[in-house]
Amino acid sequence: MPPHMTTRTLAVALALTLAGCIGGIRHSTTARTSTEMLLMSLAAERAVRQWDPRPLAGRRVFIDDTYLDSIDKPYVLSALRGQTARSGVLLVDREEAELVLEVRCGSHALWEGSWLIGPPPLPLAFGGPTVLSPDLSFGLEAEQGWAKLELFVYDAVTKEVVATSGTLWGCSREDPINSVYPSLLDKAKAAVSGEDGPRDDHHLTAEYLLPE
Repeated sequence: MPPHMTTRTLAVALALTLAGCIGGIRHSTTARTSTEMLLMSLAAERAVRQWDPRPLAGRRVFIDDTYLDSIDKPYVLSALRGQTARSGVLLVDREEAELVLEVRCGSHALWEGSWLIGPPPLPLAFGGPTVLSPDLSFGLEAEQGWAKLELFVYDAVTKEVVATSGTLWGCSREDPINSVYPSLLDKAKAAVSGEDGPRDDHHLTAEYLLPE
């Protein structure tokens, strides 16, 4: 075999070996990873926490989820029902309701991003099949969960609007060490502020038009 062919063959073999050592690692044996599910559920919880239903305490309310479209709809709906019921609202069927609370979902999804430094895998050709060079880049990969909800309440009989929530945003993210929740960063912030945990009370946006 000519020397130049030997060199070319060795180069291709080395590139294939190195490329074969680089691959994705599956972190879950289920359809969705625990990280994704935690990010999505926490984002929904943080959005729901901004809804302040206390002015509806003692009223009979039906929650209409017709326009709540989310891959995690049961969890989002349960979080909303829990937030509403804990405030003293009586959750009933539509036939028994004084008021109807309608919820819609503008977004409930995962964002993924990465910040890399260095050359990414590049196609290499040595007169034969094209192969990828090894990945020499390094950086940080991150995921965030985002939820956007909006609610409004109307009279079950007159259909008059009596309350609106405004836009309820919820966001969750990984720590630099890939901790989602309980997040070490959230714990540190809570310890500095003297609170038991992260709160969203200052983001309450509900507007109530109930008669005195």
